[in-house]
Amino acid sequence: MGEIKPDINRTLRLPKGQWFEEVFPKKQIYIHHTVGGSARSTFSWWVQDPQRIGTAYIIERDGMIYEVFPPEHWAHHLGKGTTEQHNKQSIGIELASEGA
Repeated sequence: MGEIKPDINRTLRLPKGQWFEEVFPKKQIYIHHTVGGSARSTFSWWVQDPQRIGTAYIIERDGMIYEVFPPEHWAHHLGKGTTEQHNKQSIGIELASEGA
């Protein structure tokens, strides 16, 4: 059996400046969910927010995986302030979902 590699869609890309270009070794993965938004609406919200909030990946309801910035970099996905080190050392994955 060969290695299974998912298709990664890179059509939703946050512009430079919407994430931090520093590279940190990753130690954790955090899974979040949108509570109602689609991948595109979540992405649109992040683009207009100057606080560099986002996750490297958004998984749409149909299973499409969007990589919105390179996962070796980082953005605020766990909050700001005391969580910054965790933001730097983790990969965030956002699930587009209906309910809380």
